[in-house]
Amino acid sequence: MNKNGVALAELARKHGIPRADFVKLLKNEKEFVNFIWGLNPSNEKWFNGLKVNAEKKGYRVHLIPYLMVDYSKPLLKTIMLAGPDSNPEHNHIRHVDEHHYHYELEKIVKVETIVLLNVFKGVKDNNNEEARLNKGNYYKVLNFRNENILDNITPHALFALGIKHPKLNDELGVEYAYAVETQGVLSCHVGEYDINYAVLVNKHRREVTLVYKEQSMNYPGMWFALKRGK
Repeated sequence: MNKNGVALAELARKHGIPRADFVKLLKNEKEFVNFIWGLNPSNEKWFNGLKVNAEKKGYRVHLIPYLMVDYSKPLLKTIMLAGPDSNPEHNHIRHVDEHHYHYELEKIVKVETIVLLNVFKGVKDNNNEEARLNKGNYYKVLNFRNENILDNITPHALFALGIKHPKLNDELGVEYAYAVETQGVLSCHVGEYDINYAVLVNKHRREVTLVYKEQSMNYPGMWFALKRGK
């Protein structure tokens, strides 16, 4: 066992986890991530507060505690991994690195805590016309972000999410889900609408597409991706 393995084993003993259970824990990435997350009481306190704030507004939030994001990797190298059923000939796929805002991001690999925000409280019937007519708008997302010290994510994090969570709709308990990045793109403005990249996940396919930021709020299947602020 290497140094990291020894350290983890000592950590497990410290928290009273039997060796056999610890080995099972290591083999289940999701359970292991939740175990590490739960070691810091402030994490649970922070997310519980976020859930309370969301429920007051009739929203739903879903937590992804740890997401490894490589900000140095060209988006063209990850977009088809995030959405293997995408059409590689579509312009938003072929020119993804040209469309994306080139902010001065740290050229490093970072671990992000992702929060998916759904303003329709995770409606399971995605054809629910009543929910569709309850027109929300992107300002609800912005306001929730600002009130809860969250930050936008770029397509780097969105595509990492698509790769690591290929059955996101099952995690959310919905028939299909669009995970939408919140930074937006520079050269894909159409008419009066700003456009964002999204990963569509359902039981049949997983693809990267574009959504109109304003219009998308009318669909209960939209989950806007934010990250925990500093």
